[in-house]
Amino acid sequence: MNLRDLKKLAQWFLKNQRPLPWRKTSPDPYEIWISEVMSQQSTMPTVVAYWNRWMQVFPSRKKLAKAPEIEVLKIWAGLGYYSRARNVLKAAHFMEDMEDLESAKKIAEVSWPIDHQRWTEVPGVGPYTAKAICAIAFRHSVLPIDGNVIRVIARYFGIFNPLNVRLDRQKIDERVAEIENLLQPSMAAEVAQGFMELGSLLCRPGALALCRDCPIQSGCQARIQNQVALIPAKKQSATAIKEILLVHLQEKKGRVLVSQIPAASRLAGQWELPLETIKDKKNKYLKGLKPIRHSITKYRYEAYPRWEARVPRELLGERPTRFVDPKDPVELAQLTTLSRKILAASFP
Repeated sequence: MNLRDLKKLAQWFLKNQRPLPWRKTSPDPYEIWISEVMSQQSTMPTVVAYWNRWMQVFPSRKKLAKAPEIEVLKIWAGLGYYSRARNVLKAAHFMEDMEDLESAKKIAEVSWPIDHQRWTEVPGVGPYTAKAICAIAFRHSVLPIDGNVIRVIARYFGIFNPLNVRLDRQKIDERVAEIENLLQPSMAAEVAQGFMELGSLLCRPGALALCRDCPIQSGCQARIQNQVALIPAKKQSATAIKEILLVHLQEKKGRVLVSQIPAASRLAGQWELPLETIKDKKNKYLKGLKPIRHSITKYRYEAYPRWEARVPRELLGERPTRFVDPKDPVELAQLTTLSRKILAASFP
């Protein structure tokens, strides 16, 4: 991609960008950071609503760092992936506590990591988020890569299968490096957001692409070769892992027993209803019970809730336990999505 097309993309973004509340003449790193974390796995209208509410309660990193975790989870409730909310709070503490933090830019006397490599040392901040913050807030010559950006680059350069073939994914990285070498700080933020916006609004998946309005269509190999709907090839689905779960429900004065997931486990730190993996649907304990189905990434669960006078202690092991109100949104926010779904069905 040449400099001329990058400038076209930047100009297109300035004219066609969506009016998102964190897009300002002088972007705030804190606002950009929170928007990027929320944007993962959420639609933009949902993100805007949650971002506005978040900023009312936690308008700055310093304010966030002083907040109790339960208050952060309360504001996050409904976005899912609660480990991200916990990581945002950890990150705020981490950056507030770093005595040797270098400042790439000072806003209201707050220092920030100096480059995207330093940003990846912050809890919960991966390469994409790090580059997005640095490009948008600090005008660093970097290009954040997510699914939308991969699709734009794959089509422009005619790279057929970057989602499944390692060699094609390496080609994407090589093209990104070439683009970053061409980027001038004066246009870095607009180009980075231009790629994101182009992938969201015009260079959409499959036959949904709106090529006629694309500012860089003249250099797009997929369009030239009439292969837009085929590039990139669809990601191959991972083999689903199916699990049958017996859910042990114990009630005490209207509250239900939950336990905390250990640090070394998936979804560590969240709370869940006591679960037991069952090998066969014909198990006698499942008789007469109605399943609750739930999917997350490659996992497919069939959960069978069963009321009991007391949950077997050996099932809980050394896990911390407590009783929660099944209708309290603050307490529910700390539970896994599956546990919340089970409680919603059990306490209509």
